[in-house]
Amino acid sequence: MKNARLLSRALEKTEYFEVLSDIHRPVGGLLADAKLAFDEGSIDSYTHGLPVVAFRFSEQFRQQNPNVQQKWIQTLLRAKGWIVPNYELAPNLEHIEILRVVVRETMTAVMVERLLEDIVEIVEEIQKEKSPAHNLAMLRRTSTLEAQHGSLELGSGSQSSGTYAKQC
Repeated sequence: MKNARLLSRALEKTEYFEVLSDIHRPVGGLLADAKLAFDEGSIDSYTHGLPVVAFRFSEQFRQQNPNVQQKWIQTLLRAKGWIVPNYELAPNLEHIEILRVVVRETMTAVMVERLLEDIVEIVEEIQKEKSPAHNLAMLRRTSTLEAQHGSLELGSGSQSSGTYAKQC
């Protein structure tokens, strides 16, 4: 939970994102309330929940970058080895998308920092060129680099067995 809270607070500080999950928020509201004795190290000081960080582009970011699609973050993070799915919400709210990180017990503070650095790097890169063509080219460059790491030639993998799962 500590690392999930760390990620939540860091994402909000970038001002690129708003965090929808409340696990990093103090119980009972604002820290400025002098009546609350807030202990940052105590689990009971925070809103209870699961170590899941749900976030999306902030309203300000979306207004300044109308051509940037949030789903690009998912794809570009995947190219860096992170699995951060981008979801559309339920019917009648499908215009709202969220990114989600499940912070497992094995995810260290160092890994949280690396993930945050990769997220910020991607967001800053896709902001530079506001055209979708530039961002698609960025994806193509990434996939080209990944393709060079393998040693199998195209078509040299196993044949399909007809099952639903895709063969390696």
